Amino acid sequence: MGKSDGGKRQAPKPQAKGQEMKTVKIKHDSGKDGYAIINEADFDAKLHTLFDAEPKRARKSNGQLKADDPSTPDVNEAWEGGKAPAKKKATRKPAAKKKAAK
Repeated sequence: MGKSDGGKRQAPKPQAKGQEMKTVKIKHDSGKDGYAIINEADFDAKLHTLFDAEPKRARKSNGQLKADDPSTPDVNEAWEGGKAPAKKKATRKPAAKKKAAK
């Protein structure tokens, strides 16, 4: 009641068999995971920011972590997506000042 469309919802357009709807993840603060999934056709670069999840370690079917294959230097099999995260630079604490001996 009170809706301009008479309370009727429009049915989604049927998709061809075997054809999937393309979606993208965008940053969204209200979600538990910090992202929302929208249709690729609805994505607007001016309004939305793509969600870049932190890299995750790849796992075997039994749950163990996968190792990197050294024979493929351009792909890192140990990480999902084939790319390892950038290494963080270690920050050094300033040296403690020495007290002058009397």
